[in-house]
Amino acid sequence: MCPLTQVLAEIPLGATLYDIGCGAGVPMHLALRFRQARMVRGSDISSNAIAAATSFARHGERFQAMCLPAEEQPALSGFDVVVLIDVLHHVPPAVQQDFLRSIVRRMDRGARLVLLDIDRDAFARRCCNQHHDLLLSREWVHPMRADDVRVILDHAGLQSEEPQRFKTLWYGHYLIAGTRL
Repeated sequence: MCPLTQVLAEIPLGATLYDIGCGAGVPMHLALRFRQARMVRGSDISSNAIAAATSFARHGERFQAMCLPAEEQPALSGFDVVVLIDVLHHVPPAVQQDFLRSIVRRMDRGARLVLLDIDRDAFARRCCNQHHDLLLSREWVHPMRADDVRVILDHAGLQSEEPQRFKTLWYGHYLIAGTRL
C-alpha cells in the first residue's frame, strides 16, 4: 500500500533502473510500461518473490530479477536510477546507516536514488504499517525518520531533495529522491 505513482514520477523516461528489494517486481514492470525504461534489474532476498517477478516477465533481456542473500550487495554501476521501496524498515537498525551509505557509494555519479519508506513521524500511520508488516512478513520493522535518512544520504554523497510525505488509506510514507554527486 505505497504510492508507486509518486515513485514512477521520479524515474526519467527511457532510464535504466535497479530495484533493491524488488519483491514480485511490480515497480520494475510499471517502469517498463509507463516510463519506457530501457532496462530494469532487481534483486530480493526472497526466492518466492523472484519466482513471482519472473513468472510474468514478458520483456526479454530488458527485465531481470535475481535472488541475492541480504549480505550480498548488488552492483549498481551503469544504472540511471536506483529505487528502494519499502525496504529500509526491514533492515536491522544496527546496520541501516551503513546500508544506505553503501548504496550511495555503489551508484554512478549523476545517478538518481528514489527511496520510499514508512513515515516514522506519523505515529498512528506508522503503527498501522508496522502491524501490517508484522502480519504479512512476521517481522517487527524499524522505520527511520525521513530527516535522519536524508542527512545520512547527503553525507554519503547524495544531493537529496526535501522529503515528500504521502498518506494512502491508513498508511504513511515518505519519499526522498536525489542525485549522486
